[in-house]
This record gives sequence, C-alpha cells and structure tokens, in this order.
Amino acid sequence: MRVAISEGFVDVLIDQVLADFCARHPGLEIAIDTLSADALVQQVAEGHAHIGLAYNPPPHAAIDPRASCRQPVVLVARPDHPLVLRGGPARIADLLAYPLALMPGSFGIGQAVDVLAHAENVEIRAALTTNSLSALKRIAATGGFVALVGEFAAQREVAAGELAIVPIAHALFRGVHARVLVRAGRPLATAPAELLAWILQRMTMFAAPAAKRRTPRR
Repeated sequence: MRVAISEGFVDVLIDQVLADFCARHPGLEIAIDTLSADALVQQVAEGHAHIGLAYNPPPHAAIDPRASCRQPVVLVARPDHPLVLRGGPARIADLLAYPLALMPGSFGIGQAVDVLAHAENVEIRAALTTNSLSALKRIAATGGFVALVGEFAAQREVAAGELAIVPIAHALFRGVHARVLVRAGRPLATAPAELLAWILQRMTMFAAPAAKRRTPRR
C-alpha cells in the first residue's frame, strides 16, 4: 500500500503508528512518499496513494478528509535567538526583520504564507527557500535564520534543546490544519483500512478530543 505525507509527519507517523503496525503485519509492503501539499492531494485524488497525511492541503472534489486538527504555523529558532529570549508571540513585522527560511508555495506552509501576505498586503521574502523540512530546521538551528513550520513538525528538535517554538500572533497562522485524506467514493481494501484506523486512533494529533472527524461516506 502507498501513503503520501507532508514531511513534517515523518517522526510522528513512524513513532506512533508505523513501527508497531509493521511489526504486527510483517508481510505487508508499505511505501511512504513525502510530497508537497499539491502533489499529495493529487496522488490521493487519482488513487495512486491510499492515504494522505497533509499539512494545509488545498480542497479537492475527489478528496474525503477523514480527520482534521488545528496545527498552527509557528516560528522556530535557536533557544538563544532574540525572538525566543524576548518571550511572547512573534508579529508579522518580526518575520521581516530576520533572515527567513520557507517552503515553496506548492507546500502547505508556503500556501499559508502566501495567503497571509495577500491578506496583510505585505511582501514576505525568504532568504532561503527549500522543499526540505530538515533543511529548514537545520538552518534555523545554526542561529542565523528563523523558519516557519507546522507546530508538530519540530517536536524532536525542541525536546533535544536544538530549537525553540515561538507562536505567531495572527489568526491565519493559528487556523491552519493537518488532515487525513482518502479518495472520495473509493472504499479502502482491508490493509489500508486497518492502517487508517491505526492513524486515527494512535496519532496523538488526530486521536485527541479536539480533532474533528468525518463519518466515512457510504
């Protein structure tokens, strides 16, 4: 079976779901593709991927979102960065004051930034643009940059003391969601259906009471 994911889901999917799932079902063959939000949605809509885990995906008529939870866009920086030491949420002006690392516009983060820039009539320029979440976090950890990521995507680095999270004081960034996607009108086979159930039950962000669920279409 094939699963398409935004890169930020890699750690939580493996730690909370796949390690145990694969141990339980050693005969299954699972392929994981990390893709942009646009490409991910297309893969699920066209039936090339059974399940999608997407950050801020665009709507699509052929997609059925099975779960959704709010995962704000946040700023990450070294713990000794001035924005971290200052305390409190970052403002839009703060994003313009320091070298900024971003995902391209085809990714969920990039799309959220584009929407905010249009809404606020500001130009948010990236000193570094990359399609690698690892590169974003790595350059933020050097201290010269700040980066924008989904709140869940830097948990490992925050726990290790390499990065710190600064919330951003804007409703558009606070309202971004992570979603579990399947193709509308296409019942899943037994193995993908079981994996979907594990994702909905075991991934903390989707199993929490605050996560919104949709009843599968019949």
